[in-house]
Amino acid sequence: MARYASPLSLRPSAPDPNTNTSTLPFAAYIDTSLVGTHNVDRAAIFSATGDSVWATSPSFNVSPQEMQAVVTAYKDPGDATGVKKVQSEGLHIAGERFVVLKADERSIYGKKVRTLLP
Repeated sequence: MARYASPLSLRPSAPDPNTNTSTLPFAAYIDTSLVGTHNVDRAAIFSATGDSVWATSPSFNVSPQEMQAVVTAYKDPGDATGVKKVQSEGLHIAGERFVVLKADERSIYGKKVRTLLP
């Protein structure tokens, strides 16, 4: 069996404060600063409350429930050792399940692993 890994990187809705995005529409930010780097396959930017999508990559549809799960993951302070619930349960984005490798107050990093049959 072959394994295929697809990276996932989530950040709160505000872009990097060191990047001047005041005149950069969110769709262009996704195209140039996220997907354009070739480090991110697909991206979505939605409100910090998880109630509205501001921009997405083509064919990358994040449901309201998935947006709420991301917001909840950011708000979770973690257990006594700092491990967040999302790290043990994973996360669904655009209908796909991701194993969360790292989660903190700034970012959530995940990996999608598919098993391909020969």
